[in-house]
Amino acid sequence: LLAALALIIIQRNRQKAQAERDAAVIAEREAGLSAVIQATEEERQRIAKDLHDGVVQSLTGLRLGLAEQSRRVKNDQPELGEKLSESSSGLDETIAELRNISHQMMPRALQESGLVPALADMLEKSLGNTDIRCEFEHHGVDKKRFDERKEISLFRIAQELVNNIIKHSEAEAVSVQLLATKSHLMLVVEDNGKGFEYQDSANRNGIGLMNIASRVQAVHGELNYQPGPDQGTVATVRVPLEPA
Repeated sequence: LLAALALIIIQRNRQKAQAERDAAVIAEREAGLSAVIQATEEERQRIAKDLHDGVVQSLTGLRLGLAEQSRRVKNDQPELGEKLSESSSGLDETIAELRNISHQMMPRALQESGLVPALADMLEKSLGNTDIRCEFEHHGVDKKRFDERKEISLFRIAQELVNNIIKHSEAEAVSVQLLATKSHLMLVVEDNGKGFEYQDSANRNGIGLMNIASRVQAVHGELNYQPGPDQGTVATVRVPLEPA
């Protein structure tokens, strides 16, 4: 009996030690993942600021100079004035594109106003130039701010899901819902496209889906892909409001 009891105690101690080692490995992995995501967001913010405050401002000054030169030579040298005007228009398009890139990298609406305005702005800019219809609903989140990491993660997840829909789904309509309960934030993105098989390793290991999974894991969330009621895909993300 003593020998059996000793064996049981030894086995339990081994299991406890293994569980502690596993927990330490998971904690270290999560800390590393959070650090990578944090560093990525900081680099995005730095690049966005450099683009907006540096490159865009310089190009804006150059455009104003070209417009002034075009105005001065328009009467005496109409051909040169026309070429300068065309160059100025080309710069306008480049400036607008750079501003859009800067905004996508670190949307001002997310920092200043919160998740709902940022998502609405992202959907308008991402889908505005496509034929895809979009519906955005939100409940229990108006004028509320949440943990910054969770807001950024949900925004990036939604951004990645929408980009995937535009590139791959052949969808005609997209529905985005953002909900808040007492314990969770929920993001639901549904499209009526051709759908995909998540269990297929080629899909699951794609960069876009891996980025989404990493961001969900970093905020202790849950991610689920299901076929739509008729066709397409429903992606559901649940993120706890309190730290896990």
